[in-house]
Amino acid sequence: MDRPLYVYDNWSTYDELSDNVPLTEELAMQQFHELLRLKKQGVKMDAYLMDAFWNAPDGGYIEWRKDRWPNGPEAWLAACKENDILPGLWFPANTNFHIEPPLEWRDSLAADEWGFCLFHGGFWKGFLEKLDYWYRQGVRVFKFDFADFRAATDELKLTMLPSQIRSRNIAAYRAGLLEFRSTHPESVFVAYNGFEEVEFMNRTDHKLRRLLDPAWLDVFDTIYCGDPRPADAPLPNFWRTLDVYADHMVRFLNLGGLSLDQIDNCAFMIGRTGTCCRRGNADWKTTLLLSLARGGKVHMTLGNLEALSDEDGKWFARVQNLFESEKPDFVGGLPGLGELYGYQSMNLLTLVNPSLEAQLYTLPEGFEHQIYSDGFVSLETGTMTLGTGAMAVLGKSPVELGSGENRLTYSFKIIEANWKADGRLAEAAIPTPSQDLHILFRQKDARENAVRTSGGAPPSGKPIPELLKISVKSTGQELKVDRPDDHIIWSGLSWAWGILPAGSAKAGDLLTIRLETSDLAVSQIFPSLLSANHR
Repeated sequence: MDRPLYVYDNWSTYDELSDNVPLTEELAMQQFHELLRLKKQGVKMDAYLMDAFWNAPDGGYIEWRKDRWPNGPEAWLAACKENDILPGLWFPANTNFHIEPPLEWRDSLAADEWGFCLFHGGFWKGFLEKLDYWYRQGVRVFKFDFADFRAATDELKLTMLPSQIRSRNIAAYRAGLLEFRSTHPESVFVAYNGFEEVEFMNRTDHKLRRLLDPAWLDVFDTIYCGDPRPADAPLPNFWRTLDVYADHMVRFLNLGGLSLDQIDNCAFMIGRTGTCCRRGNADWKTTLLLSLARGGKVHMTLGNLEALSDEDGKWFARVQNLFESEKPDFVGGLPGLGELYGYQSMNLLTLVNPSLEAQLYTLPEGFEHQIYSDGFVSLETGTMTLGTGAMAVLGKSPVELGSGENRLTYSFKIIEANWKADGRLAEAAIPTPSQDLHILFRQKDARENAVRTSGGAPPSGKPIPELLKISVKSTGQELKVDRPDDHIIWSGLSWAWGILPAGSAKAGDLLTIRLETSDLAVSQIFPSLLSANHR
């Protein structure tokens, strides 16, 4: 196929890990009908992937949960066949994820009953037989998640080093999937958690290092770079920080040996559940553009499709058509460090400024037309200036895609303050500025690594303002501080951002500002005050 394989994944319409919304047949089929509606508007969707929790815990990856799928998957599979949609299924790679292992698999199970050894016992042969069963039912896209290559029985651990166990598990896994693909040639394999150094997904401020063995691409079509979450570089537009996170992780894997074509950026996730911070369809256009600009032979669309109208679908289709034949290269610096970056292909240039200062980019010859903008951008002859958090798409031909929802056309100026800081607490007093006052702080541990604080996941998790506190008083009265970071974030946040609107207090009155974190892992917080001039 000369274009990406477009896969719809229904995760984040439901969420049983960072929320309590269950997967049901009704929910799944509702999204199927929404998919067909968008296809009528020109959106390309080649496959529908049923994500986690479809299987009955005691059904050995054959039976579906009867309380939610009383008739099994027959209606879904039939609808896929009738509408020329490839079915896809999620599987844990080799872990005991919410199942009761069949008796014949138990001799592979580690003592902690989480991982299955792949070179000993009955698990691996039996698991591959399950994949064969679903292939014969028409399933073509297989998503593998939560790998654990440390898994071994206690007996094996007595005679083998951990490195030997890992090496043998990986070799068995690769050999098994390669053999499967040789006899099931239409299979599409995508890899998720556990095939890379998982810790790299938790921060965007670490040093460059190799994170994943490119040999996995002998087995998988693509490898993903992490579920959407905020980057560790603060921005006043919360949703832009999720874009920056994806770009940073794509860059890391790219520098580690993977082509952009081999990376699943997994970034276009809209919906009402905790995985995507209940974003709905906020800022979806910019997120879609960036997701497609990154390339990738498999493109994932996740979440509540009903959040997109018919007109949205037509716009979605235009963007797919614009990007699908482009082969991008990464340009610029490291996103997570606030360095301007982007993606350049033959006809398109996509740029993002992830920093708090305006940045200038010298344009390659031919990119004269501004196709799309989000935030403050200024196109001059041969250069483009992008303001804080701004994004733009330029082309060699005139195409009009409009603009995004980001109205943050700020020019920031640092306000000096005499901070009294003591570990997890900082206080300062300043005269009331005439412009909006932006108050932020970052938090780090004793090694100056970013510390992400989470209050758990919805529905009972705590929002960030209850954990990373910003308070402002004037003449003893508490003032209302707007919090663009007011979300329940399963992955945590390493920074806080508050905005005191102009006019909240009399000009010249003394403001008392107090910043505090509840996270005991934090060694020091680093505050900043900015006044915002609107352009």
